[in-house]
Amino acid sequence: MDDGMYEGMDDGMYEGMEDEMGMEQGYGRGSGRPQGGAAGPANPSIPSRKMLSDQARAVFDKNLGLVADVVGEEFKKRFQSGAFGPLFSTVTAPPPPVDNGAGRNGAAPAASSHVVGGAVNELLMDAGEPIAMWQPGIIFLGEGNIADVIPSARAAEVDLLLHFEVVLKAGRNNNVQNVSRCRLMNVATGKQEIVSKGMSNVEAAQVTRAGRQTERGYVMGQLSSLFSFIDRSATVSELPALTPEIARRRVEALVGSPQSRSLRTLAEVRMYQAKNLLTAEEVEAVFHIVGGAEGLLMLHGPQSEKIEMARQWALQSLPSFESR
Repeated sequence: MDDGMYEGMDDGMYEGMEDEMGMEQGYGRGSGRPQGGAAGPANPSIPSRKMLSDQARAVFDKNLGLVADVVGEEFKKRFQSGAFGPLFSTVTAPPPPVDNGAGRNGAAPAASSHVVGGAVNELLMDAGEPIAMWQPGIIFLGEGNIADVIPSARAAEVDLLLHFEVVLKAGRNNNVQNVSRCRLMNVATGKQEIVSKGMSNVEAAQVTRAGRQTERGYVMGQLSSLFSFIDRSATVSELPALTPEIARRRVEALVGSPQSRSLRTLAEVRMYQAKNLLTAEEVEAVFHIVGGAEGLLMLHGPQSEKIEMARQWALQSLPSFESR
């Protein structure tokens, strides 16, 4: 997770699915969304910047409909609850621009409180185009099979890929059956972690006609194993509390390492001491094992000598030290 989640869509997507799905909320409803009225003239030097991609929204709406709605809502809940880290649970939307009546009678319109300024805009232009984002925290890599999308996900340095597969089958009476599945892929290994159950428009229509489930309940049921896996294996949790025993095991590993003679080792040991996880005697023993007399000097010597010895160790740790 920018560890952000990434979406891929299979190549075999077909248009015109909205007429075939038979879903009240639409497995393949049309992608069109009402557009606002014509905007006023904009400053050409500061182009409009949008976080979310209209293209991604259109692709998901047309090809997945209710499935996309449910998946998006479930991820939104998890982001807002802090399941993927505290950042998304603490970020708030900027306030809407305040209209103080400016712009009337020829007056200049009031500037929005969150319009990108010229200096910031120049920095954003130098940064290049951002990756298309379907929802906050979830970027869109386009349509394609898994083999094609995985390299793009690796190039974007992400960990997990959500890949939606949509298969159309000819049914009775010229009806078309739409079966969707969602796979969670480990980008580093290219292996599948889990795949959801198939979500069929025909099956959904049958259970809703029988009154056993709503369409949304059916989709959520088919996705339940996927989200159970995500909640179990792909969310963040608090690190276990440090205990004296854990600290001692860590120090044993540090002392046994070929790179133990370093300021990094001594600093970590002192940190454990500051947290009352190691005794003064244990710390002294580690400094002596790691640095001998020099280590003890950095622990007990005069301040000026401590600083000079630490400086020497720092210089010795540089790659070019031996060539001097």
